[in-house]
Amino acid sequence: MGYGQYVGIGRETTWGTSVARTQFARIFDGTVLDHEIQQVPRAQFRTRDPEGLFKTRELGRGTIKVPLAYNGCGKFLEACFGKVVDAGAGPYTHTFTSDQTPYTRASSPLIGLTTELFLDLPDSSLGAMLMVGGRVASWGVEFRPDVEPMLDMAMVGKNVVQAAKTASPTFVSDADLVHPAQVVVTLDGTTVTLDSCAFRVNNNLRERVPLGTQFVDAALSQGKREVTGSFSRDWTTGTKQGKAVWDAFLAGTNMALIITCTGPSSQSLTWELGTIRITGKAPVPVEGEFNRQEVEFTALDDVDTTIVKLVEQNAVATT
Repeated sequence: MGYGQYVGIGRETTWGTSVARTQFARIFDGTVLDHEIQQVPRAQFRTRDPEGLFKTRELGRGTIKVPLAYNGCGKFLEACFGKVVDAGAGPYTHTFTSDQTPYTRASSPLIGLTTELFLDLPDSSLGAMLMVGGRVASWGVEFRPDVEPMLDMAMVGKNVVQAAKTASPTFVSDADLVHPAQVVVTLDGTTVTLDSCAFRVNNNLRERVPLGTQFVDAALSQGKREVTGSFSRDWTTGTKQGKAVWDAFLAGTNMALIITCTGPSSQSLTWELGTIRITGKAPVPVEGEFNRQEVEFTALDDVDTTIVKLVEQNAVATT
């Protein structure tokens, strides 16, 4: 496979019905779309025939990893969160939120996506893999000094087929990409110096196959979204760092975690985890001046703060 690979998505009007792709991005290693067929041996009472197989279900499954950008990945982000509100004028503000109601997603429904993965295959007429009825099962972001920031999405859909690629797609500009040097993290309003910071959102979907079809139907929520993450830093110095974080762990203290990415031309991404609680293991001291420790956390949802929110600013009026 060559360097011309990319992914594109389009929001479906009717779940499972293919639509044109409207937003495109280059991809990172590990991006893949697969068609999964589950088969089991026939096994009636007192009889088992390992050569006699029948299909239990078919579905599409995939992992999409695209660069994190200030402008150009809004539709990917909307698919992850479920809801976006556009406002303002030059710069425009786009606020992404997730509904935590476990019984209905009416205010932020999980979107059906047509997802195209162009792999530069030899057959020019069938050079892409196409998933219809895709939904984001989980997603996450990670910030490290030596790694390009990316949006990592795990998807489940109706099926995956070979298809013709979209002609002449437009990709995210390099000038709009997020860089690690542009990332600032605060805990309860205090800026902290971290070696890394990451979180992942589990949309808690359930795959289901109704009678009358061999394909999975639209995956539905099985419960509330779950948000977990971690950050690491030198354990020895700093306010709200090191021992202060350990004290918060012992006391069960809640904190607000804000990740702000500031780009050129009034562009920004502000990730808000309004309430997190430190979890995981106790720190392990090591000899030396450099004492990096990994801190795990769980994000909470309460009446005052959303479990996770993103405020995006750029020069584009609509997502």
